[in-house]
Amino acid sequence: MRFEEFTISDMETKQHELDTVLLTFGGLTWRPTHLPVGTTWYILRRLRDEVEITMGDRILTLPVQSIDTTFDDSALVQLPQEAFTQMASRYVRELLRHFHFRHVIILTDSLYKERLLTHALHTDVDSRLRILPFVWWRDGVRQSDSETGELNSTPTTRDFHPSGEWETALMMALAEHLVVHDTASLTRYLAQNASAKQGSVKWAQLSQHMIQTIRQFINESS
Repeated sequence: MRFEEFTISDMETKQHELDTVLLTFGGLTWRPTHLPVGTTWYILRRLRDEVEITMGDRILTLPVQSIDTTFDDSALVQLPQEAFTQMASRYVRELLRHFHFRHVIILTDSLYKERLLTHALHTDVDSRLRILPFVWWRDGVRQSDSETGELNSTPTTRDFHPSGEWETALMMALAEHLVVHDTASLTRYLAQNASAKQGSVKWAQLSQHMIQTIRQFINESS
């Protein structure tokens, strides 16, 4: 259920039905010429939509938070680390005044934010909360292709390249009109072989694995 669509009466009637909340953090970042500044934000928004479609009756999903914190200057709008974690903690504490959450899913775009948010919610909010962090480009699926025998996988921390082939292919599949076919930029960022077809396959793997991971996480405590 989308929190931004709730009324006060919705909160009163649903507060005992929802035991899980999805927090999505992914800012607007400076990008090379072939991708929009909202690349990560767009991918995370679509992943939130997938959760809504498949598990919206069980999970309260919050809008993607575009205010960021990073260890470099890539974000358009960012807060210092302490202010960012305080904002997230206050957000969850306020929600806990109205809902009886046991599970928190952190959907984000960086290992840095994953670490900050997980620590803040455990130490500043409630250590009893069960937390599932999901970094979209890391926590993907490894799946054998039955026809080719090849192994398709999401990148590891070592070989994931921001604005590279994987992100570009996903954006070609999800929003082709937002990708600029700038040969020089695509080549520089190792994205010259990206295609919408490739992105569609990767999106199916990513979204399906995310839903499977969330289901397993919630069911473990049932």
